[in-house]
Amino acid sequence: MIEPRSGRTPEATWTIAGAAVASTILGTATGLAGLAREPGLCAAAAILSSFAFLRLCVASQRGNVASLVGVFCCFHILYGLSGPLAVMLGADLTPVFLGPYAPVQFLTCYGIATAGFSLGLSMTVIGDRSAPDTANRWRASPSALGATAVLVAFSSSVMEVVNVMRAGGPAILLEGKAAYQGAIADLGGTLPSDLTGSAAAALMGLAVGLGTSPRRRRARSHVIWFLLGLAPLLAAALILGRRGLVVNWIVSGLLGYSFAGPPVRLRRSFVAATAAVYLALGVVYANRSFVKLAIGGGDWLQVAKATVSPERILVALNPAANEFGAPFGNFSTYVQAGPQPLALGTTYVRSLILPIPRWVYPGPKPPQVGVEFRDRFFPLVAGQGSIAGTAYSSILEGYVNFGIAGLGLVYCILAIVLGRLERWRRTRPAPAFGVFYALLGSGVIAFHRSDFADSLVITAIFGGALAFAVWVVLEVLSFGAARTRPREQSDSLGVSRA
Repeated sequence: MIEPRSGRTPEATWTIAGAAVASTILGTATGLAGLAREPGLCAAAAILSSFAFLRLCVASQRGNVASLVGVFCCFHILYGLSGPLAVMLGADLTPVFLGPYAPVQFLTCYGIATAGFSLGLSMTVIGDRSAPDTANRWRASPSALGATAVLVAFSSSVMEVVNVMRAGGPAILLEGKAAYQGAIADLGGTLPSDLTGSAAAALMGLAVGLGTSPRRRRARSHVIWFLLGLAPLLAAALILGRRGLVVNWIVSGLLGYSFAGPPVRLRRSFVAATAAVYLALGVVYANRSFVKLAIGGGDWLQVAKATVSPERILVALNPAANEFGAPFGNFSTYVQAGPQPLALGTTYVRSLILPIPRWVYPGPKPPQVGVEFRDRFFPLVAGQGSIAGTAYSSILEGYVNFGIAGLGLVYCILAIVLGRLERWRRTRPAPAFGVFYALLGSGVIAFHRSDFADSLVITAIFGGALAFAVWVVLEVLSFGAARTRPREQSDSLGVSRA
């Protein structure tokens, strides 16, 4: 069948429309069931709306799950359902969240947020008549992208080594994540090794996705050097149990790959690989307290036995027992305090102030929203250090500002913005924008467990700066390549994308 100019068949458009209607109706039904205090019906509607929401997000991106919309959908479901469903089934959250919990209220907000995002995404996608760029010529070759990825990967590890040495040397890593990040925060002027590592992963994904058959061997060599360059930073992340950072790199790489190459489909192999990565990183997270015992005591056998014990595996598999249950725990704590006056968007405005340096801002800067929330509701946690906290929640921030009804509007606006970015991905592909697009993946993930400033605003600013730096490097490499071979040969490195 010949596809229309927009690249989408009428059947695909009807599929998107049907999924959007189902997701919006079921999300609204979740909210209504929650307002009616029907926990069973509310939970059932939330689960059904999640399936419809996943169908909508994947179908709207032509089956590509490795997109900003796809990443948002997966983590929206994971963060939105893990905590309340676990509590409804009799489980507990981490000890910092003492309860009583508010699963019905949280699922009510989750349903309204799902309905709002579904409505905004359908408004952006169904009326889209833009054609994919089928004549684009990438000025950068896979080899140039791979070489840049290797350079950035080594740079990120050098940054991390400098951070570690400034914080007290390798021994600080054995003291745990809180001690290390607290020491780094107290020093100031920390080098952005984490985000630089994500940029390296994005570039490597672009190189592999853009690579053609004759250059596969060269791409493999770049991948090996990339892994070697990232190894010190990866080792530090695993010792500290920072699985979220590793997930950011994986997501950035997948987004870069699908940006320049074929889409990543939601097939059995992808689901199996995702489950394996989740289990492996869950084991790392659940047993990070054993690292010091293993390295300091040297009894690796006993540590290995404790790591694979049923109790530790259960902790690793239960998402509500880790950061995936934190948004629900924070929401429940806020609800316990009783009715609060609406912030009416002030937290989002304050998010725009956060990136301004203190020496430029007139007077004392207002505290970060998540820090203010921690100081008010978790004073004992605040006493553990400047970086200690319970994270935050996008659902909670929308609820704090505009209540349940306004939460749908917040997610509707976010869906329109992400939909626009997805359109630019198809119609204006370029390596620098690909890096920026892939780096936003980490911000989209953090959006569900952080405040707006700490997730999307900071990520967009640093991502834009890194994307500009990548553009400069690629322009230099492309200029050098153009001087050493004819223009026709340089143009042959371009890849047409449907």
